[in-house]
Amino acid sequence: MINESKIKTKSLQVGFWQDNFVIELPLEEKSFYIYLLSNLRTNQCGIYNFSLTLSEVELGLSNERIRELICKFTDYGKII
Repeated sequence: MINESKIKTKSLQVGFWQDNFVIELPLEEKSFYIYLLSNLRTNQCGIYNFSLTLSEVELGLSNERIRELICKFTDYGKII
């Protein structure tokens, strides 16, 4: 159960969905991109330790698929 007193909020600009980059992404990549921007470990600078184990649980994707997505988004220039 989630402790509601610890729920954080983050804003996502409504123009996100019309962004030329986002429009071209398949659904799984859109979901991963939103996850990168909004998971509990992010900060305002977007710098954080990424946990493959937690990401597997939270996204329901395999470790291998998450690694593939990380490589794709690195190639896209969206993460380093």
